[in-house]
Amino acid sequence: MRFTQYQLRQLTHLATQARQGNQQALHELIHMLRPWLAQLAEHFGQLAEDLTQEAIVLMMKNIQRLRRPEAVLGWAKGCLQQAGKQMLRNQRRQQKIRQELGQLWKEASYGAGPVQALLLDERSRVIQEQLAQLPDHLRLAAEAHYLENCSVQEISRRLGCPVGTVKRRLHDARRQLRQAEVLLAI
Repeated sequence: MRFTQYQLRQLTHLATQARQGNQQALHELIHMLRPWLAQLAEHFGQLAEDLTQEAIVLMMKNIQRLRRPEAVLGWAKGCLQQAGKQMLRNQRRQQKIRQELGQLWKEASYGAGPVQALLLDERSRVIQEQLAQLPDHLRLAAEAHYLENCSVQEISRRLGCPVGTVKRRLHDARRQLRQAEVLLAI
């Protein structure tokens, strides 16, 4: 997708207005940039929509950091790249947790020796106890994400709360589990 000279001037004008606090201009700017950002994010496959949304959130939070409104496209692309880096970091962290939890279940089910099976069962029991001790709002999010492999968006829909709230709940759950020294690799 390419922007015409008229559209580029319009984007620059909207960026200038948005930096000055004009919420309508910010909304229009986002509306114009969303398809372009989505196209740039296509190579992320199923995550493209999430990545686009995260980039838009970053843009909305950081509109004041746009120093030169005429560079709005480069700035928006930078927001998309930053959102992509954050998503990759989060995926790696989540993958570590899933691997640790999955390994417990896998080893126990593939006939580990009696002592090893006992240790795995004990560790599994401790993790399940610690998950059960989390407040409901944290436990539901953590179980859905780490045990059921639900995406943040799926959990958001399931629990009826914003994506940012789900992310915060997962962060808080990880912090509490770390404090309980249950998941040291998080």
